[in-house]
Amino acid sequence: MNDQGIIYFIPHHEVVMPQKITIKLRTAFDASAKSGNDRSLSDVHYRGPIILSELIGIALWFRMLGAATICNIEKTFLRLELKEEDRNGTCVLWACNFTSPISTQNIIIYRFSRVPFEVVSHHFCSWQCCIKANRRLNDKAGIMELVSG
Repeated sequence: MNDQGIIYFIPHHEVVMPQKITIKLRTAFDASAKSGNDRSLSDVHYRGPIILSELIGIALWFRMLGAATICNIEKTFLRLELKEEDRNGTCVLWACNFTSPISTQNIIIYRFSRVPFEVVSHHFCSWQCCIKANRRLNDKAGIMELVSG
């Protein structure tokens, strides 16, 4: 921690998928990685309540009404913006040129502007977005329930 607050660098590695047609290489971030006795990024994020018990109510809702509206808010996690002051907690070290040696001239620091999908709080944040969308729909259209995944 310094005058910029907490700074955390998320460990990451490449995932090669030669059998894929479109995306053969992607970056995987590990927000659960720990270094020595330190806590991971996921350890310090709010996990949110366990909502598994609500699935029973959703299943009963389907049985009682016989019809329901199902909605998948695509790429919700890409829409969850981080506050400017929280972005130092999601830094990534990136090599500008992978064939050159590691040096201060060859490294750039990126910060996430959105909640990373790999962080444990992402699921709770996505669920809250679905609840908020449901409230908006209920207010405007009188829809009884929104199920999202």
